[in-house]
Formats: sequence, C-alpha cells, structure tokens
Amino acid sequence: MSKGLKINISSERITVNVDILLEGEYREHPLWGIFQLAFVDELPINSLPLPEALQLDFNSQSLICHALGLCWPVLGENLGKLPFPFHFPLNHDSWCFYGGSFDPWHEGHQECIEQCPEKKLIVFPDLGPHKKNTGQAPLKLCFELLEHLGENHFLYPGFLGTGRRNPTSCWISSLQEKSPSFLLGEDHFLSLSSWKNPDLFLESLATLYVLPRGGQITKKDIQKMSEKHQNLRIKILKRHEFEELSSTELRLKGPKRARNTRGES
Repeated sequence: MSKGLKINISSERITVNVDILLEGEYREHPLWGIFQLAFVDELPINSLPLPEALQLDFNSQSLICHALGLCWPVLGENLGKLPFPFHFPLNHDSWCFYGGSFDPWHEGHQECIEQCPEKKLIVFPDLGPHKKNTGQAPLKLCFELLEHLGENHFLYPGFLGTGRRNPTSCWISSLQEKSPSFLLGEDHFLSLSSWKNPDLFLESLATLYVLPRGGQITKKDIQKMSEKHQNLRIKILKRHEFEELSSTELRLKGPKRARNTRGES
C-alpha cells in the first residue's frame, strides 16, 4: 500500500488518494468511520466534482481538510505535495500565525492581515477556546477564506479536520521554526490568561502583533506582560474603522458567509 498522500484540486474536481489514512494511527481518527463510509469504497483514488465536494456533509469535508493538513511541512507531517491553492513555499526566513474561527470573514480580519508587518502569514481557521462550533462546512469555509488572502498568505486547513479543539500552546512550542510571530485581536490579547498554558505559548514567540478592537489595552497591560516574558516583543498595530465588527453578530444578522465591503458606496 502506498505511503504517500496525493490530493489534486482543479477548478472542476478534487481527487484524494486516501491510502495513508488507511494505516496505523489514522484508523484512530475520530472521523475514521465516517471517512470509511464516505470515501473508501474499495477504491484507492476517489474523485468527485469540486462543487459536489463543497456540498458534502460536515464530517466528509473535515476529512478532506485533515488530509490537506497532513501534506503541510509546517504544522502537518509533509506526507505529500500540497495542491494549489493550498500551496506552501519552503524557502522562508520566519513565519507569523493568525488563527480564528473566521466564520464569517469580515473587514476586521482583513485589517489584521493588511496591517501585519510580517512578509509571510499562515492563516489557520480553528475553533477558539471560547467559541462554539457554528456548523459551517470546513472545506467550503476554506475556499471562502482563500478568496480574501493575498499571495503571501497561506491557509492551513488541518485543524478543521481534527474533530477537536487545538490549543495553540500545544503545537506552537514544538514547531521546527523557532520563535515565530503571532497575530491576534485586542480581545484575544486581553483574554490570554484564560488560554491553555498561556505562558508556554508566549515564551514560544518572538513577536506578538495586536490589532486594536476598542482600544482597551493599557500601557500597564503591555508592561506587565513584557516584564514576565522579557524576550517577547509586543507590537500594537494602528487603530481602524472596523473595530466593532464581530463574526458572531454577523452570523446572527443573516446567512451571508463572508463579508468584505471595502470600496462599496
């Protein structure tokens, strides 16, 4: 049986070689039973039109995201070549990570990535420690997010396929890339004490970029964190006009899955 993992995505079809998921530890994946019913069907290669893939049930889309995540050299296991548009350049000096539920994406998120000083940004959709699962189809969410990202922004879909929460401190401290940077909103900065192992998370970073959201951060907040984590650089980004936007509130207002009204009258 092949040890590789192959995924091909075109404008019309998505093809997944699932052999790697048939072996060893991947049989213990929480969605394995669903995957077995949905894809395997005694065929090593499974291909279906991309529009149909985006209409698959939540669990089936989760498994495709999991397979894509396994191909990543950072965060994943580098088991196969990443298909476009889920590409990842190997030549890089440093990385900055930006996570969130992004359901839906809005101008506040866009402001984050546009203000970020880092040249390379990895965006990873995931369920936050205080967020409820909205039921948004994972693969469909990924393709919606890709529409808003620039050429130096890279989407990691693997956390959407784990079937569990993925505390940042559990993975960022074990990266081969030492001292990465992290981008977050002011509300998350102020709630870091409620994260799992926040000190381990902060000690793993070189720089923490914070986008204002209400302007509630004080010099005392920054000084206190800087004194505790002396190797951490904290950079507060510029105030902006979208600080009050909330994905949760946007979901309550209507079914629109992504929002970006820049340039609209």
